Amino acid sequence: MKCYILLSFVFILSVSSCSNEQPDKYSISTEDGIVQVTLHKHNDYNELVSMSNDSVVSTWPLRYPVFAFQHGDINNDGTEDLAVGVIKRTRYDTLVRKRLFLFQVRNKSIIPLWLGSSLSHPLVEFGILKNEQGGALIRAIEKEPDGQYLIAEYEWYGFGLALRKYIRRKISLEEAKKFHLH
Repeated sequence: MKCYILLSFVFILSVSSCSNEQPDKYSISTEDGIVQVTLHKHNDYNELVSMSNDSVVSTWPLRYPVFAFQHGDINNDGTEDLAVGVIKRTRYDTLVRKRLFLFQVRNKSIIPLWLGSSLSHPLVEFGILKNEQGGALIRAIEKEPDGQYLIAEYEWYGFGLALRKYIRRKISLEEAKKFHLH
């Protein structure tokens, strides 16, 4: 009985602490000026919301758990884009895994840039790094088929991401996490 009460108390604390979390928020530069983009986390879904002059301009529902939310000029067009890590299955991969979605903000509206979601191997973590031209690269930790890990860099290539290079392969997760992802 004591264990049940304690577990119930811990569950109530964790639910109340989740509901009080501040949403992730970025001010990003777009062709229309600065736009606030927020990731609102709800109990059963998430949504991206763009705001300008304190009024909502656009929303994009994300019906999956979100594990990461970042921004940078991913497609190298001079405006910032959004990278959202979601956890879901796909039509071609029925396993629930971490995936990467990319969005842009045009006319203050959130528009999908790339929902391809898969990289060369199963995604563990990702970060956005500036490239030499002032744009951005995606650096990812991915899981190798043998259970070890790799670090890869991706760049925008027309429509979608292309593997730029593997930085390290056949390493432990601990070693992979030592690399700078952000």
